[in-house]
Amino acid sequence: MTLKFYLGLFTFCFSLFAIFLNFIIIPPVFHLAFGPTKNSIYLIAFFNIISDLLELSVTCFYQCTSIMADRYLFSEERVSTANIFFGWVFMNGWFLESVVQVVMATNRIIADQAVLSMAFIQINGVYSYSNVMHMTYDLFCTVTSTLCYISVFRTIRKSSQTVASSVQKSRASQDIRYLFQFVFISIFYTFTWVFFEVLNHIATDVPVEFWIVVPICITCNCSSNAIIYLTVNREVRKCLRGFLMPKSKTSVIQVVPLAIVSEN
Repeated sequence: MTLKFYLGLFTFCFSLFAIFLNFIIIPPVFHLAFGPTKNSIYLIAFFNIISDLLELSVTCFYQCTSIMADRYLFSEERVSTANIFFGWVFMNGWFLESVVQVVMATNRIIADQAVLSMAFIQINGVYSYSNVMHMTYDLFCTVTSTLCYISVFRTIRKSSQTVASSVQKSRASQDIRYLFQFVFISIFYTFTWVFFEVLNHIATDVPVEFWIVVPICITCNCSSNAIIYLTVNREVRKCLRGFLMPKSKTSVIQVVPLAIVSEN
């Protein structure tokens, strides 16, 4: 057994556990998103989990198994139909189908078992727009979300200073908790794509096993929803307990005493 095999096995187990965590929180998040309350916060979270599962599925069941086998599973060629297809699935998970037609046309990313990472491939005579599109989109999402979170935080803080009722203060406190949960998820996301972009420039002379950190970071990013919702979100935990430990319905029997009436 080589070091490469053990690294692939570790990443496989890590990403498989992340898939398990995401499947745990799908039922409560789905209920909170599409149930009677229909909370838009959890609607966003639900589709975020779907994108995480797409990325984790490629990382776990294709990339990690290819690393352990020390070859591509369905073809010996690096630029094969299967490899490009799984790269396309990964990119769709990352972009959450927002630019699916562009992704289909310009995809050049593959799960490369040779370097234990995701990689952009170069085809002779064809300019690869994948990394340009990837970095532009990620930068736009990070800047936009940062500005929006700052604006939302300032608005909530101003409104909380003027409210008087305890109900309004409780609602403002709940909104702040939602905000910080999304901020932490965005931090995971931003760290992952920035790390992916700069790692190639700062680590120029390292062993190939070093690049296993990329799928590990992807797995951490795709686990952020599950970890945060399971640890700090009271509504998800309460809903999850309702699914796992439903309260038994007890029947109430009313006893009516019989009165003895005398004929006298």
